[in-house]
Amino acid sequence: MTKQQLGNFISGSCIPRVTKSFSDVINQWRDYKGVILFSNGAILEGSFARGAPNGRCRVILPSGDWMEGEYANGVLNGHGTCVYSNGASYEGEWENGVKHGRGVEKEVDGSVYNGDFMNGIREGDGKLTFFDGSAYVGGFTNGLQEGIGILVGPPPVKYTGEWKGGKKHGRGKYTDSEGNIFDGGFVDDLMHGRGLQTT
Repeated sequence: MTKQQLGNFISGSCIPRVTKSFSDVINQWRDYKGVILFSNGAILEGSFARGAPNGRCRVILPSGDWMEGEYANGVLNGHGTCVYSNGASYEGEWENGVKHGRGVEKEVDGSVYNGDFMNGIREGDGKLTFFDGSAYVGGFTNGLQEGIGILVGPPPVKYTGEWKGGKKHGRGKYTDSEGNIFDGGFVDDLMHGRGLQTT
């Protein structure tokens, strides 16, 4: 008996053309492995199990954003990559569809964060390298520098000390571009209180 397939083909595989909603697709292909092309232009390459993407999958959205990695029950779980159409990206650990664990996040402006994430936010220890080459290494809370950290700029610029809300705050030692050194207190990025200045 001859089997015929009518549709679009990518890399030798027939792509079902879907004109229904995503939920209709889930009901239609509860257990399916291959490529699905949605009417809005989205593409899913991988496998459905129990009505949702499961296992290794790649999702390409109409916006140009794409995600690839290990899926469980329809969301990224484990290691995965997300690349946005604006040039930003994230590669690392995911939990229930959000960045969680260790990962590398690249911003549109060229800055790169390599460190810990919790519930989609920079949280824990990490290194943030800015587009100009300066870098911060230390703690993060709610996405901002917090706790003890070191900022190294173009030599001899350097700050070692306490941070709060993304700013130098507390006890620290700062060397400016002229080589002047201040060792003392800081509040909201500014020298404040007792300290020793060496010029």
